[in-house]
Amino acid sequence: MDRIPKLTRRTLVQSGIALGAATSITGVLPGKAQAQNAVPRVRVATDIQHLDPFDQIGGPEETIKSGVLVTLVRRAQEDDPAWELYAAEAIDIVDDVTIAFTLRDDIAWTGGFGPVTAEDVKFSFERMAAPDGGSPWQYAWDPLDHVEVVDARSGIIHLKTPFAPLFNATLPWYAGHIVSKAAVEAAGGGFTTEFPAECGPYLMTEWAPNASITLDRNPGWSADHPDFDGYELVIISDDKAAELAFDAGEIDFTLVAPDSVPRLRENLPDGTSLLELPSINYSWIGMNVDHAPLDDIRVRQAIQYAIDVDQILLGAYAGAVEPSTGIQAPGTLGHRQARGIAAPDLDKARALLEESGHGDGLELTLSCLNDSVSAAVAQIVQAQLSEVGITIDIRSYDPGVYWNLGLESEGDDWKNLDLTLMAYGGGIDPSENLVWFTPDQVGVWNWERWSNAEFGELYDKALIELDNEKRDQMYLRMQDLMEESAAYVFLTHGTVAALYRDWMVPFVNPDRTLALPKFKRA
Repeated sequence: MDRIPKLTRRTLVQSGIALGAATSITGVLPGKAQAQNAVPRVRVATDIQHLDPFDQIGGPEETIKSGVLVTLVRRAQEDDPAWELYAAEAIDIVDDVTIAFTLRDDIAWTGGFGPVTAEDVKFSFERMAAPDGGSPWQYAWDPLDHVEVVDARSGIIHLKTPFAPLFNATLPWYAGHIVSKAAVEAAGGGFTTEFPAECGPYLMTEWAPNASITLDRNPGWSADHPDFDGYELVIISDDKAAELAFDAGEIDFTLVAPDSVPRLRENLPDGTSLLELPSINYSWIGMNVDHAPLDDIRVRQAIQYAIDVDQILLGAYAGAVEPSTGIQAPGTLGHRQARGIAAPDLDKARALLEESGHGDGLELTLSCLNDSVSAAVAQIVQAQLSEVGITIDIRSYDPGVYWNLGLESEGDDWKNLDLTLMAYGGGIDPSENLVWFTPDQVGVWNWERWSNAEFGELYDKALIELDNEKRDQMYLRMQDLMEESAAYVFLTHGTVAALYRDWMVPFVNPDRTLALPKFKRA
């Protein structure tokens, strides 16, 4: 839920601005970039936490799993939801609720766990789909009735209802990863930072925490032959620091900050290419409706009217990104043409605070990640809210701490959250983006703790509606409800831009995760 980021579960839109903030490079490997490198050095923004698809957070975890685990189908192109066969040799869509599959006969697990079987598919999907199983990704398999095992290589996915996101979101992405039933059960039923068995073109062979992750070619993989022998994933948290590492020849690929794009278009380093793709990620400022004084909608509305999004984007992104109107990006189903609050209104904000009994001012906290763009956004918001008498205490955190703040399962920090600066990696289907705000996600990834019955009902109805015009109207209404709750200030979808050596052709998903097996030599 980058998804992110799991961003989560979601991944922060890692865009950077210097703004006087110090940048640091963590774990950069020595040596200059080499032409036609057999093992590209690829930057990732955060370290791993949960590699198990059952409870993954997103970001680099999804990037790693693209190389060491398989899905029945995978995305065929970067900016298109079309899919292609991967672990499946054949897919037969029998009807809206019945999907038959046959697995390839040439893919097997490491560790002596044998070939990938239909029983593995059943185990992988059903453990995630269990309503009481505890997976934050349960929503992605909510319509699953069961997976029928026909024989060792064949099975049938039986759904309870039609499921519009199945092929463009669930099967090829986070929730579609297949694990070895025998290996996971031998590991105690789950795993965190070490795969009990792998099946993919690469193997994760080394992990230096907060520094790097090494993937090497899997000698037991014969399904296809990726162009590169492996990857060094170098952990650099800040986009600006990553650009410096790229310029120094320490890495061969990095996502870059949006404000760097205009400069790079005009003056690319020799031997370098610039990738630009539309972004489906989304960022916003959230407000905890359970925590006083934000339990008063008038206080939340005052904050909505006091925040100038255009000013934030100009200051923190150098004006290189567009403001968002909601969760859904332009060109996607459910995209809103305009937001309800067209422009800031400080007088209205002050009047609302006066009406709520806080005309003399109040103090709130704003929690955010400790990267440079988050710091810039937080400082601008702090200055804007001070104009209406709201004092903001900025609290910045490392990713490993930050992404646990709103989780009830991780302690009591959620009880004291006021404002949060949030950003999630987006999904191709709107359900992937809006699920995190449903009533069921309160205490998990719904950190605003806003619970709206109509929103939840529309979410469920849209999942089984196969008419896109009707789905579009449902998703528009859901985002209207979010803004009307005054628990959200939508910021931007950002952009997806990357620097890379011109001897490679990268494959970047719209949520900024990478499909490493689909990287090519130029």
